[in-house]
Formats: sequence, C-alpha cells, structure tokens
Amino acid sequence: MDLERPIYWPGSGQTKVDGTPISPTEPPFTADAMKQFKLELDPNKRYETDIGFVTPKRAEFDVLLVPQGEQVGVCMECVVSGDVSKRD
Repeated sequence: MDLERPIYWPGSGQTKVDGTPISPTEPPFTADAMKQFKLELDPNKRYETDIGFVTPKRAEFDVLLVPQGEQVGVCMECVVSGDVSKRD
C-alpha cells in the first residue's frame, strides 16, 4: 500500500468497470468475503484500501484496513493466486 497516496473506501464519484457503473459505496470485497470477514462497513467513515496489491510471487489481493480502537485490522481477499511452485 502506498502510505504517501492512500486510496479510500468509499470512493468519490462513480467508477466504471467494463462500462458498468460501480457505486462508491459498493462493498470492496465479494459478498462471500464480506460475510467471512464479518464486515459491516459504515459508508460515512473512510477506510484505507488497495485494489490490486501484488506480492513478489505475483499473487494479487484487494486489501482493506479497518480501524479497531487503537489497532488496525487488515482484510485481504486474494483475486489472483500467483506463481505456484511444485516441490519434488
């Protein structure tokens, strides 16, 4: 995540994915991931996010930082599994 230039959820304005408008309050993860993470986000708050965070092994994640009092929870949903090495 780029701490110098954070991206926030909800976004500002509308985004388009393949020409389809996406609301700025559209959940940052799939419905299954939102349920698994037990996330109920408040669209009146701002959450730092990173869409398309890529690891050195080319796995790709969507990331959301959720303030939890003095700490911050990190929720990550894998969208591309990356390189898989096979050991003999």
